[in-house]
Amino acid sequence: MQRTCAYDGDYVYEAGKHKVIKDAMYQWTMPGEYYAMKKRTFTDPRLYTFANMAYHANYEVGCNYEQCVDENNFVIEASVMCIYSTKYQTVPPNAVLYQKGDGTGCEKTPRVCKVKGSKCGGLLCELAPRDPPSLL
Repeated sequence: MQRTCAYDGDYVYEAGKHKVIKDAMYQWTMPGEYYAMKKRTFTDPRLYTFANMAYHANYEVGCNYEQCVDENNFVIEASVMCIYSTKYQTVPPNAVLYQKGDGTGCEKTPRVCKVKGSKCGGLLCELAPRDPPSLL
């Protein structure tokens, strides 16, 4: 699963790299707010980008920011891309996106961290970063 946002050079120059990245993340999460997701089940296709970020089975993600420059080294375009684990290319219709917590996180019940190699990191389970497999 892949999400991409592209921005023109003028906007990148005015806003800056960090704002561009933040804007891209907002573009993907905003449908969850705008369409007022009321259930944990993925039933509304307008929530597609949010669902991919929230889906409990997508626990591996890699993101990149890239700029294209002209011959004078001025930014003409920038893009932000995130790729999610390949096991789940799309969130299945009617999938439960996440399990409702009790507000205590995993500290009181660390065995809730079901993914092999994960551990409790406060409220959420965490996996240690690892090098991606070679694409060559």
